[in-house]
Amino acid sequence: MKNIKRKDDIGNAVARLCLLAALTTFGATSTQTFAQNAAQNGVQAKNVVVVEGVVYEKATGEILPGASIAVYVKEKLLTGTSADIDGKFKISVPAGNFEIKVSYMGMVTQTITSKTKGLGNLKVFLDSDTQTIQDVVVTGYVNKRKESFTGSVTQLKGEDLKMVSNTNILTAIAALTPGMAVVQNSSQGSNPNHVEELVLRGTSSFSNSGQDVNQPTIILDGTEITMQELYDLDMNEVENINVLKDASATALYGSKAANGVIVITRKPIKNSTVRVQYNFTGNLQFPMLGDYNVLNAADKLKYEQLAGLYDAKGAVNSVTGLPEQYELDRLYNERYKLVAAGQNSDWLSQPARVAFSQDHSLRVYGGASNMRYELSGRFGDTRGVMKGDYRKRYNIGFKLDYFIKNVVTISNRTTYSEVDTKNTPYGSFSQYTRMNPYDPMYNEDGSANTNLSWDMNNPLYEAQLGSYSKAGTHSFNTSTDVRWDIN
Repeated sequence: MKNIKRKDDIGNAVARLCLLAALTTFGATSTQTFAQNAAQNGVQAKNVVVVEGVVYEKATGEILPGASIAVYVKEKLLTGTSADIDGKFKISVPAGNFEIKVSYMGMVTQTITSKTKGLGNLKVFLDSDTQTIQDVVVTGYVNKRKESFTGSVTQLKGEDLKMVSNTNILTAIAALTPGMAVVQNSSQGSNPNHVEELVLRGTSSFSNSGQDVNQPTIILDGTEITMQELYDLDMNEVENINVLKDASATALYGSKAANGVIVITRKPIKNSTVRVQYNFTGNLQFPMLGDYNVLNAADKLKYEQLAGLYDAKGAVNSVTGLPEQYELDRLYNERYKLVAAGQNSDWLSQPARVAFSQDHSLRVYGGASNMRYELSGRFGDTRGVMKGDYRKRYNIGFKLDYFIKNVVTISNRTTYSEVDTKNTPYGSFSQYTRMNPYDPMYNEDGSANTNLSWDMNNPLYEAQLGSYSKAGTHSFNTSTDVRWDIN
């Protein structure tokens, strides 16, 4: 079983469920319940001590809402409660000898005894415990313990994705998910506008009006998105990813889940003062032209001669009645003169460049106990090694969470996204690998040479014309989530 550390809303929800299942919640009006529990355990509840405090994570100093507080007397569970959304708790315990155990998923349980000083104003700090945490599976509809989830699942954290690839989220997910593969298309090269295809449960021989029938279903915060939207997602927003890989996912999503489900959860807003988080990612790409072992001009001309391209084999021109060998000899001599003069065109270097890609993201968040907010912005400029191509991403978003303690949680996220794309005007790189080095690329006036050997087309001619494909998409999304806690 894979052990992971989680301190998000999933942990809070599971902790609350576990507490409700195992403990009797003690509140301001639970005097009778407490007295009954005390009587059953042989404890007199005449003298009561009120214990109050706040639960924090020791490593970060952040509060831990939903932490479990259980009271034990003579090693028997007496009562319990959970920390509220601010990490605060208040519980009444019998005077005398008792123990209070404070626990939280992924943390080491801490025990407070009746001899601890300052019971009315405790600050409880919990250490991380990645060895004993129970994995939680996010299915998109409900959070479940891994032991109770019978399907096959792979769990990823946002930090894990960046360790594999900090620019391509699809590549990172595929690299960390056993059984998932990225369908390679070598003809696209480093084209930043090519969205890869992910295959999780094999490929199908059927097609559906040109749509990709092999890709898994993708769920982002409860909403289905496309592969392109996942490709353009800011990796810094990802909290965790759960990949549901087998047929059990169809119980939740129906036939859509036949190819698997990718469930993505974005980072929640933490209760804190105003904080500003900035992320920058830079990436350099170099064209590896040395891997192409091509002939120089002299060797290529010699190779063509040995291959018999300049041997007419006695053929006669039907129009002039002259042997075809005369024309082939003329062509060979012209090209030989160019080679002797030093002509050796480097076609491979013409469309290639050293590409620098950059991604900037800014996040401002904060809030109090009943309201939290987040404002985010992003600019990304991804470029390939072919000159002139790019994919520019612009995004601005606002999220607002409102809480009525133990009653209602309202969350709204509004985002505006824009993606501008441009393909290279230099065409396919494979064209340049077929060009002959003894052909000049340009005429003396700087224009592209259109008089090439063997009637070949000069790909630089199209580049000079400025022919390219350019597109853009704009999207405005808003989603609202309302949760009502029924006690």
